[in-house]
Amino acid sequence: MSINKITNMGNIGVSKSHSYLAVDINFNYKINNIIGGSTWFDPYAVVGGGAHILLSDKALTLNFGVGTKLWLGKKAGVRLQSEYKHTIKGSFNHFQHSIGVFYKFGSKDEGCPNFDGDGIVDIYDECVYETGPKTNKGCPVITKVELAKLDELFRTVYFDSGWSSFTEDTFFRLDEIVQIMIKNSTAKFSILGHADNTGDSIINRTLSNSRANAVKEYLVSKCVDSSNLEANGFGDDLPIASNNTRVGRSKNRRVEVKLIN
Repeated sequence: MSINKITNMGNIGVSKSHSYLAVDINFNYKINNIIGGSTWFDPYAVVGGGAHILLSDKALTLNFGVGTKLWLGKKAGVRLQSEYKHTIKGSFNHFQHSIGVFYKFGSKDEGCPNFDGDGIVDIYDECVYETGPKTNKGCPVITKVELAKLDELFRTVYFDSGWSSFTEDTFFRLDEIVQIMIKNSTAKFSILGHADNTGDSIINRTLSNSRANAVKEYLVSKCVDSSNLEANGFGDDLPIASNNTRVGRSKNRRVEVKLIN
């Protein structure tokens, strides 16, 4: 609820002081859930609705805005907010800016912050900006669906013949892999390169190792944590099909991923 006095409304030709009354219901979404950030700077987006009375203008409003909480400690801070109110069948579209203080009253966590709201206080939460269960130290748990998708994507990572460079149509698959791995920021993976038995086995092992590491380097370049990845090449030691046929050899030339944590 907002009760105020407006003394200047030049845009509608009124200069006297008039009472302004507004009642709003707004919902906030923490922007740090998307971009990450510090625990003291806590920006959010605002969307909602309400109603106001000003002069003869009585109207419902749609509200949109942004704000931030500036934490000054574990329980208190300052809040800044700027909001645009669009009237429904009214004439007084306007901005409303506010500044205030807030205090977080005691809870079962005795005032310890739980930034992502997953029930695990930040000092014990290894993923402060992502929700996850206590069994995984507050971090997201990769799902079976996501693992199946990773397996599918890795099997369609293709290289230029005889090289560890990617074919042009492979990059969008690698970028999908990046999204899944960044979402599951504590999951650790082993990237495994394989080859068919065509040619020298030592060369095949070297090439498969180079290809596995090329995948790792690309993922790291897109901000996947390097400590979550290991890469190894096995040459033609672990075929999944017969090397006596062209189709079998094609299946054996592959990159795989295994969850190791």
